[in-house]
Amino acid sequence: MSLHKHYHYSQKALRELQLLADVMDEDMVKSVNMSGTRWMPHLSRCLDVLLSKYTIFVAHFENTLESRTGSVEVQGRAHLILNHMKDYVLIFYMHFLKDVLCILSDLSLIFRRTVVICLQHQRHLKLHA
Repeated sequence: MSLHKHYHYSQKALRELQLLADVMDEDMVKSVNMSGTRWMPHLSRCLDVLLSKYTIFVAHFENTLESRTGSVEVQGRAHLILNHMKDYVLIFYMHFLKDVLCILSDLSLIFRRTVVICLQHQRHLKLHA
C-alpha cells in the first residue's frame, strides 16, 4: 500500500482529501510515512492516523473510482489501495499491531532510560577511577 506516496506526491489528491474531510466535518491529518530511523514511533503514528481517519481515506478512494477522476495510473492505485483497506484481515492486523506497539513503545522507553542511566554511571565511574 502506498497511501503516503499517493498523497505526498499529488497535491490534487491531498486537496480532494481535505475537501472531503471538510464535507464530513472531520479534521484531516495527512498520511504519515511509516519508514524512518525510529521505526516503532513512525509505524505507531502511521497506524494512528490511518485507523482514526479510515472512513475519510476509504470515501476518497471510492469517490476517485466512481467519478473516474485522474489518470489510469491513479485509478489503478486507488483500486489497489481501496481493496487493501477493505480487507478485514488487514484491518484486524492493523488493530492488533497498534495494541502491540503501545506495549512495545512503553517497554522501549524503559529500556532507553535504563541504558542512559547505565551509561551515566559508567562515565561517573571512569571519571572517579
